[in-house]
Amino acid sequence: MTQTKLSKRMNSTTLWSHTKERIKEMEYNYCVVPLDDLFPHDKYSEGCACWPRVEEYENGAKLYIHNSFDGREKEELLVKKYSEAA
Repeated sequence: MTQTKLSKRMNSTTLWSHTKERIKEMEYNYCVVPLDDLFPHDKYSEGCACWPRVEEYENGAKLYIHNSFDGREKEELLVKKYSEAA
């Protein structure tokens, strides 16, 4: 993995935390889907084959967080743990 890809992923984590806070204030449903994944996702469905996590907020909004079919979350988790240990 190149440093550029790693930097983009780290920056997307920061962006994600800000986006998640904004969703709490909105009344719509949102989904987070991995880009360039191996298979298409059923975006606003708990029945997607990737077993998405669904967060429900007090205002009725739902956030569907899809997992990738290529397993990239495992790599991102290892990078995060390595960064914290350094």
